[in-house]
Amino acid sequence: MLEWGAYDLVVISDSNVAVPRDWLARMVSEMEADPGVGLLANLFVGRGEETLGATLECLHLAGPIAGAIAVTEELGPNAIAVGKSVMFRRSVFDGLGGFASVGAVLAEDYVMMRMFAAAGLRVKLAPVLVDNVVSHIGVRQFLARHVRWSLIRSRVNPLLYLGEPLVNPMTLVALAPASGDLAPLLAFTGLSLTLARDAVQWTRLRGREGLLAALPLGPVKDALMLGVWAVAPFLTRVRWRGRSYHVGAGTRLYAGQSMAAPEVLEWE
Repeated sequence: MLEWGAYDLVVISDSNVAVPRDWLARMVSEMEADPGVGLLANLFVGRGEETLGATLECLHLAGPIAGAIAVTEELGPNAIAVGKSVMFRRSVFDGLGGFASVGAVLAEDYVMMRMFAAAGLRVKLAPVLVDNVVSHIGVRQFLARHVRWSLIRSRVNPLLYLGEPLVNPMTLVALAPASGDLAPLLAFTGLSLTLARDAVQWTRLRGREGLLAALPLGPVKDALMLGVWAVAPFLTRVRWRGRSYHVGAGTRLYAGQSMAAPEVLEWE
């Protein structure tokens, strides 16, 4: 598609992303205002939930996902960009290797971010929130998506991945049975932190609409995420759009089953 483009600025936006009417103008203005920015990304929030799986997805996007992305903007020179909605200059990206260099990796958005950062260009979050429209996915689809995301994180930064339970309040609840007299306090603290985080971030990102229905699901969802965290590093293959791929180091993809993998787990 790039061969048919007439301009230097390129936008990648997933098909289930909805944007404000002035989104493109604001993105271009933000990009032109700072020549040191190599890649501009949007924070996103789930909307449109009509099933249990979709509600879990929207709750997770508004809570742990949005929080983890936003905090990276404050802690370092570069934000963590998720490829839901991004903008960059084609001339710069081509000079770094272009799409040919990321065509065989599952975490292509993360690799792109690292390419720009390694070239001394900033990766920045734009002050424009976009919607990830999630309506009818099931619980199995919700879990499969986050198994895949967890698999990606475990491959691109294994040490950081090991610490993820430390920022999941339900870890305190999981530890409570082995904590003797501290068990009630740990359980109460874990549940309270989970509910408070989800309520505050859901309200800030999308108002109160749907909050009462979604909020009670937070502790169960985060408990499930602990299971996802434990399972994902041991997966060797993903299924994406009807095709199966072996996932190697750095999320490099290989067709078919690896001879080194005695057991293969697949997730849609």
